[in-house]
Amino acid sequence: MRIGMQVVIEDYIAKTGTKSALLILNSFACIALFVTVALSVLKIWILFLIHISSPTRQAEISYAVFCL
Repeated sequence: MRIGMQVVIEDYIAKTGTKSALLILNSFACIALFVTVALSVLKIWILFLIHISSPTRQAEISYAVFCL
């Protein structure tokens, strides 16, 4: 995504200041998107581990751990 947008900005934006600002904004947007996705995956992973370690269903937990 970052490189594609960078090419579009470099090709179609003529003003140097606007081009620089958009390239910086593009980089920050990609970093923010990466952080958001990484935190979402981490939250899901933590919830998955909490679910597996829950002592409510011992037999099913053993089977779930065995399947991993």
